[in-house]
Amino acid sequence: MKKPRGVAWFVLPLMLGATNVHAALTVSLQVGRIEGGALPQPISNLRAACHLAGRDQQLHCEDASLRAETGNNQELQLSGQASWSPRSWTATVTQARWADAAWSGEARVDHQGVVQAELQLQSLPFEILAPWIPADAALPAPRGALTLDAAYQRQSPSRASARLDASIHEFGIDDAQGRYAAERASAALRLQAVIDGDLINAQGRIDAGDGQVYVEPVFIDLQAAPLTTQFEASFDRARVLVPRFSLDGVQQGVVGQFHVDARNLAWRGAPQVSTAHASFNEIALDALLRLYLAPFLAGSRWENLSGSGMARLDVNLVDTRPSSLSLNLQQASIATGSPTVEVLGIDGDAYWQAGKEQPRDSTLSWSSARYGDLPFGASTLRFTTAARDVRLQQPWRLPILDGALNVQRLQLRDWGRSDMKAEVAAVLEPIELATLCKAFGWPEFGGRLSGSVPGVRLDQNELSFDGGLSAQVFDGEITIERLRLLDPLGRLIKLLADVKLRKLDLKAITQAFSFGRIEGRVDGDVSGLRVLDWRPVAFDARVYSSPGDRSAHRISQRAIDNLSSLGGGPTGVLSRGALRFFDDFAYERIGWSCVLDNGICQMGGLEPTDHGGYVLVEGRWLPRIEVIGYNPRVDWNRFVEQLLAVRNSQGVEVR
Repeated sequence: MKKPRGVAWFVLPLMLGATNVHAALTVSLQVGRIEGGALPQPISNLRAACHLAGRDQQLHCEDASLRAETGNNQELQLSGQASWSPRSWTATVTQARWADAAWSGEARVDHQGVVQAELQLQSLPFEILAPWIPADAALPAPRGALTLDAAYQRQSPSRASARLDASIHEFGIDDAQGRYAAERASAALRLQAVIDGDLINAQGRIDAGDGQVYVEPVFIDLQAAPLTTQFEASFDRARVLVPRFSLDGVQQGVVGQFHVDARNLAWRGAPQVSTAHASFNEIALDALLRLYLAPFLAGSRWENLSGSGMARLDVNLVDTRPSSLSLNLQQASIATGSPTVEVLGIDGDAYWQAGKEQPRDSTLSWSSARYGDLPFGASTLRFTTAARDVRLQQPWRLPILDGALNVQRLQLRDWGRSDMKAEVAAVLEPIELATLCKAFGWPEFGGRLSGSVPGVRLDQNELSFDGGLSAQVFDGEITIERLRLLDPLGRLIKLLADVKLRKLDLKAITQAFSFGRIEGRVDGDVSGLRVLDWRPVAFDARVYSSPGDRSAHRISQRAIDNLSSLGGGPTGVLSRGALRFFDDFAYERIGWSCVLDNGICQMGGLEPTDHGGYVLVEGRWLPRIEVIGYNPRVDWNRFVEQLLAVRNSQGVEVR
């Protein structure tokens, strides 16, 4: 080995010194196998050859070639040339191929340390990288191909510039855990950068317009919503800090234009920013909600959130925290939930700020709204928000059918927290109950619903009402007292209240519900009413003839049959014998009670009988009749079904 090395060092100076004389030396190298170190896969059967020639005080490696086998018997081929002198060296790859990948490039370094390099990658199929991905890397094998054109030039030891044009075609990847995926995605990147000491200034553009991408839980069809962005940024390598970053772009069909400007971005366990501003113009609400918000709302009460119209959003951050927000809506509509909450034709501006200094006034108007089957009219809301506080700036009138809710005072504190507090004062203008019943599909009856709520308080996630709501209905009055809502923003409505009925006209009630005619007036008391998702689950109720009532007390045969069936007694008895000739009968008193608990109604009447029953109707005069109930314990759901069947029947016997 010593002799060839001596010969080489004797010949090389002769080659470099030759100016007009050509000297040549053929060099070849063969290696059976290379493995270990940083190589994830071994390289075998490596063969390299080169014609060394001295010319113009340079050493030239001409007709250089290299062949080798990599993982999965994939062959690597390179051809090119190189030159070297004491002042510089240059290497050029005229053609390179690895499996289905092909590229070319050139690199040059001179004695002053100036570096120039260019690389063109015609096509790199990602599939050929699979054998080179370590088994313990937990990375899925990608699909598709990469092309790029890159250049780098170092003007001095501290200053350099770089350029990169890269395209990904038909990209696909599948994470075994289902956290992310891509299918037939394509994107192009153009990047230019200047390196000046520890500071890197870069600008570029990204275009993504084909394929589908999923990053848990967001799915985007880039063909339907292509994305284009342009960015500028600087990076301080010494401080691992991005002093400046700006981003402009558009996503077709989603955001007409967006802009982000940030200062002093850093990653210290989590992203941190000194100040940032983001603006989003011409937002299509339907696409925004469907693509970016709906996936995060799955499983919540807002999972069916939908919208339409346009919006504009501006957000400011200070020390990584939101400092202010402004939202402009133009003919927007939003619907969500069960029961359905819908607001149509929203216009206006809403402002929020983190501090409690003088806030800006917000104004929102809408053309109509709906809660379940209850419609609301056009209205305008003026309010302010600061930190977690919301305050009504002037009285707010919300039309409801032919009446309205007048909110005179509204204040929310610590909005969104479990200890949120609220204060409300409102008056309900009279609403015709016939219109309200029609809206809910109930049997129509007359009367008016009205009320005054001098105060509503939200404390410890409980909404309590001062005063009560009253309704003039069936020529009498219904009053709701001690009304409370538990977890009012939860998925299920939980309501507690006491209800009083006074001097209701039984004839109007029984005619409205097709129960059979009963004349007279009744009072009632429902204490401890508990409602879950608008269904009663507990109460202690009693309905009885109004004390001192001097109106006629008459009851029809059909009403007697229906009362008897609900109480578990016989039906159709009056249709047999002499009593069938009487259309109705006089009665003295009427009464019914129910204590509902755990789905069972403990039923009672005016008084118990000697045989374990209870009196529902006490007769008067001749022919004297009494209606007796025999079932003290009744399944509540079955009882409600019987009531509905009675309402819908025309004399059908119900047992």
